[in-house]
Amino acid sequence: MINISDPGHLPVLALFGLAVFVVFPLIVLSSNEAKPIAYLQSKLGLDAIWAPVLLIGAALWAIVFGLLVVGLLSVIWEIIQGVHWKSTASDMSNSGRFALVRLTAITATTGAVIAFPLTLIKVKLTRDASETTEKSLFNDEINAATEDLHAMRQRWDGTQNIWEDDITRRNAAIDRLEGLVSERPDTAARVSRLLSVYVRELSREHPPEVAPDNKPHEELKAWGLALTVQRSDMENAVQTLGRMKSIQGVEPDEVHIDLRKANLQRMRLAKLDFSGADFIGAQLQYAMLSRSDLSRAIFVGTDLSWSRLTEARFTNAVIFEVSWADAKLQAAQGLSASVLREAYEQGAHLDEDQYQMAVANQ
Repeated sequence: MINISDPGHLPVLALFGLAVFVVFPLIVLSSNEAKPIAYLQSKLGLDAIWAPVLLIGAALWAIVFGLLVVGLLSVIWEIIQGVHWKSTASDMSNSGRFALVRLTAITATTGAVIAFPLTLIKVKLTRDASETTEKSLFNDEINAATEDLHAMRQRWDGTQNIWEDDITRRNAAIDRLEGLVSERPDTAARVSRLLSVYVRELSREHPPEVAPDNKPHEELKAWGLALTVQRSDMENAVQTLGRMKSIQGVEPDEVHIDLRKANLQRMRLAKLDFSGADFIGAQLQYAMLSRSDLSRAIFVGTDLSWSRLTEARFTNAVIFEVSWADAKLQAAQGLSASVLREAYEQGAHLDEDQYQMAVANQ
């Protein structure tokens, strides 16, 4: 082995130090990646390890590898020189056999050191492949649920088999989509857009009932009380949208609720989160929205007649040309004096504090 106390070996040690402390850092820092340490973390699958700790570990690995290479070359050189072989005997001396043992041990250790980063890379590739397979299976589940949103069934109407929407299966698909969001919160944006489109498209097929014109208040009230939710799957989809932001792990800003011109008549939507939702032109007559979060929602040309909005939150909501007839607004929060005044003039029900705000500047 090399005797580090031998002055003649100083050039070798200097070359080794140069390789470990100069060449290796230069190779890392000259990487095409903007952040070489981050690049190394990504390649080895060690993103969770603090970068300085990884750099220290990489330097130690380089030192160990360098020492093993130098030791291996030293033993090989000794054997080549024949310093451990007897000149007159056919067998090896004890020192010669020990040199071969050292050669074997150093070779095995060097191989293990070289294999360490390769093993890390292999583990990362296996993990990536597993994640890809998992994503593929999850996408299959999403696609299967999406297909069930269009499920149809045959029914005998007395004279012939007819095709109609399979509402039970569609409701099951909506529940399954909500479960998939709970499993993978990062899919909330995708599912919320899908359900929003579903409600809007069904609203075209099942438009809202139109209130009769020029009828006495009692007849209008009777008409409203007779309203029913036209499709349970539509109501279920809207309720799912209102629950999505409260699912653990879901980023609220990733949930997109777009219910423009949707038929939401008579739907039970209380205690849900519709913050930031788009209700432009939506029909919400007799809808139950008590204690729901409607902050930052957009109400333009929206019909909220006879709706229940007690204790609902309208903070920073955009409200313009809204129908408030007989709407129940007691204890609703975030409504400006001008909006309350307009609602009062249309016959909305206010509490005492709201009434004082509404008439204060008349």
